[in-house]
Amino acid sequence: MPIGDEERKREAGSGDFELGWGFMMAPSRSFSPLRRASEEAGTTQPLSKDDSVAGPIRVGYVLTALCEGGLERFTLELARRLPRDGFQPCVFCLTSLAPWADRFREAGVPIIAYQARNRPGIGSVWPNLRALLALSKDFRRHRIQIVHTCDFYPAVMGRIAALLAGVPGRVHTLHSLYDWYPGWAHQVNRLLATRTQQVTAVSSPVLESSLRLDKLPSEKYRLVHNGVDAEEFKPREESRRELREMLGLPDSARIVVTVGAYTERKGHRTVAEAILPLVEQDPNLHLVLFGTVPDPRTDIRPELREMFSVAGHPNRLHMPGPLEDVRTAYCGCDIFCMASQVEGLSLACIEAQMCSCLCLLSDIPSFREVVQEGVNGFLFPVGDADALRRALAKASVLPKERREAVQAQARRLALERFPIESTISSYADIYREVVGEIEKA
Repeated sequence: MPIGDEERKREAGSGDFELGWGFMMAPSRSFSPLRRASEEAGTTQPLSKDDSVAGPIRVGYVLTALCEGGLERFTLELARRLPRDGFQPCVFCLTSLAPWADRFREAGVPIIAYQARNRPGIGSVWPNLRALLALSKDFRRHRIQIVHTCDFYPAVMGRIAALLAGVPGRVHTLHSLYDWYPGWAHQVNRLLATRTQQVTAVSSPVLESSLRLDKLPSEKYRLVHNGVDAEEFKPREESRRELREMLGLPDSARIVVTVGAYTERKGHRTVAEAILPLVEQDPNLHLVLFGTVPDPRTDIRPELREMFSVAGHPNRLHMPGPLEDVRTAYCGCDIFCMASQVEGLSLACIEAQMCSCLCLLSDIPSFREVVQEGVNGFLFPVGDADALRRALAKASVLPKERREAVQAQARRLALERFPIESTISSYADIYREVVGEIEKA
């Protein structure tokens, strides 16, 4: 997402779901420009009662928005990589915010966008019910056979609309631990799961967390790791120069990069606190945070700017927003750092490893699934700025041979464990299995 789109993202309410009245309160505009374009292109077809499941499997993906983010990238990769002789994907975007729409169109994926708004407010109940009915109608028009959802808000909207439309297949993917959800949200997940054939989890910690909180039958789950394209994400020597030119820094600049939304849960404050004393000692050291603003109320950037200003180093902190080609950040930095408090299975972390980054990650369950301490990266205690400072100092003076060995192992192990081909194959198999169950019923 271009940097200038942050305000539009906030207005559309496409950030983290607010667990309150908002989950069913999104004003709908049934005939948005994207939807009209889709219909004019002839992508919708009337639903016949005798419609057969023969031919390509028609999969409908439901998202809150089409912005820079893990859920959107996950969906884009699935939609564009599934073999078209076997699958026909369509994306249903609950808000009109769709800066990534062109990426889906270029992949030949139809989009229908609504004007939903994921925000609390009892006055929005009726408009959001209209959105739900419009979504259900569009499932029928496109003859969707499987609705695939992620996260809470689109999962509730998508699965209820699927039931209303008589869509026979439902798949839901868990991307995070969702420990912060209130009890009633997990009860909703449990209820909707009774009519969902397959629930997938992107990591073992995510699966275990859902077992504990949502309490679904164990046979309902399947572990499917996120995957990354090894040809797309690989080391690029020219990125070192490109990153410094983009930031207006000299070739001598040493850059620590982190990628993630500007929120508390991503641990940016820990990184800032850890690096400030090192900045005092090293005039070439810079911290660069690439990310988006899901919600202005949780935007941590003003606090970080204040920290660096008070320390007398305002020009050593860079927060340029999201990056069009994030490979420039991975391949151009000296150290890649993520201090997240919680993650499901971070695509950014896997992409960084594919690019042979020297990775420093917080010691949370999902990162332990990715990093073997001292082999392909390094871990530090969550929220411990002093420990991270020591890790950064140590990583900065690693002997060349040792550094290159860790970086090589990062790519090698990521290639073995997180290939995109395995992810696509797993979901293709799941879709076929679901359709097979439908045919037998």
